[in-house]
Amino acid sequence: MTQMKDLRDTFDPHGGRATGSREMLDNKVAEYGGEMLSINKGAQIPFWQMEYNCDEGLRKYWDDYSAPYHPDGEGPLYNGADSSRYNRNQDSNAIENRPGTGTRVNSGGVNIIFSDSNTHHRGEENYCRSGEADAVRLPKDGWHAHRVMWDNWVDIENVAGHIVGHWNYNDTTVKDVHVISTTKIVELTLNGELKAFGYSDDGGRVLLGQEKTSGTPSAIRLTSQTAPGGFVASGADIAHVDVEVVDQGGQRVPIALNHIDFTLAGEATWRGGIAQGPDNYILSETLPVENGVNRVLLRSTTRAGKIILRANSDGLKPAVITLSTRPISVKDGLSTFVPGEDLQPNLVRGPTPPGEPYVVSRRAVEVVNVTAGSNQDNAMDSLDDNDEAGWKSDSNKNTAWIKYSSNTFVNVSHPGGYEAAGLSKHAVSSQNQRGRYPLKAEARPGQDSTDLSRSNLTIFSSLIEKSATSPTPE
Repeated sequence: MTQMKDLRDTFDPHGGRATGSREMLDNKVAEYGGEMLSINKGAQIPFWQMEYNCDEGLRKYWDDYSAPYHPDGEGPLYNGADSSRYNRNQDSNAIENRPGTGTRVNSGGVNIIFSDSNTHHRGEENYCRSGEADAVRLPKDGWHAHRVMWDNWVDIENVAGHIVGHWNYNDTTVKDVHVISTTKIVELTLNGELKAFGYSDDGGRVLLGQEKTSGTPSAIRLTSQTAPGGFVASGADIAHVDVEVVDQGGQRVPIALNHIDFTLAGEATWRGGIAQGPDNYILSETLPVENGVNRVLLRSTTRAGKIILRANSDGLKPAVITLSTRPISVKDGLSTFVPGEDLQPNLVRGPTPPGEPYVVSRRAVEVVNVTAGSNQDNAMDSLDDNDEAGWKSDSNKNTAWIKYSSNTFVNVSHPGGYEAAGLSKHAVSSQNQRGRYPLKAEARPGQDSTDLSRSNLTIFSSLIEKSATSPTPE
């Protein structure tokens, strides 16, 4: 890392490029750090998640209670190990990601796979399904979760929300309802429709989302999507056609899995879509909708003309859609046409707001001393920025404790004490990649007062045989 910085400073001293890498939080030279698949955060240098989620799940699987009734996590072993996280349903996958606040924060993140693709996979299917959208860019619930979380500059400026799942369950279903929201308080109401309301800081009540039970499948609906300049007869341009199964009122049926037969005529070739099944239905002219919708691709020929696509399915009213391609100028086999030249940049967010884009809403208490009943030499590793380091007790009941001392005023709000030093709730339920180990946090101030000039916090492991790694105070 030192050599890389020297090269930068020699050949590009004013380029404004920071030098760092994954797993650099314990490096004294790096200017940023990052990690993969962890909820750790950084305080000393900018820190960002370099792959914050690689869990996989089909868009087809809503939850345990919806057809085709895939139990969340069910799938074959991966390299002989449990692969539940790579065979998720949409509901559990959508709630996996959560941002952090306080002194230690995430400066950004990369998911790597935004849409499902033919890359490294670990789940039951033969392609990677960790995208927020599927392979033809149809959104999953994870996409809506990200839409809510990132609809801001840094702090939360916009009230937004999304109800995870649908509302087409039978009368005997009892399930949790999850809402992704930027508001601190969410109210659910059910009066024919399931609605979620958020309460903003000024007390305003805002509708975040609503779900209405659809009727039974009645018809097919086709909707085309082309570039702003239209469908071009270049032999390479693509038109998307969404196919939906709707009820008599035109509402999509979110649990429909009907097979659709397509017939194409005119100046386009069939590129098809994707769905769970034999060979992923690649290039097949028959494929099912998943959760009431799918998408197929049509590729233009080099001759402009009309295109007709028909869709049929047993028991449903058929649909037909007509498209036309426009010609482009070609001379001696060459064209000056540039695909995408008519696309306009999206600047709807406007300029960066003036002033500070981030207001610290929670401050960590500075720990001045750490003592432990065992393994004292690496007790400080329990609270540094290096996620590779940590502290464990020696599994002896009498020495399974660690104590943090601070010179700052600390508010002890209850005997559980995880708020005593600004500790996150992970101090009570420590979470890591290997499981969830419950911890009991107990404040020991040494005097009977809620505001203390000096406070000690002692954490006792209640699962001694697991030797749980201590959480990071924040």
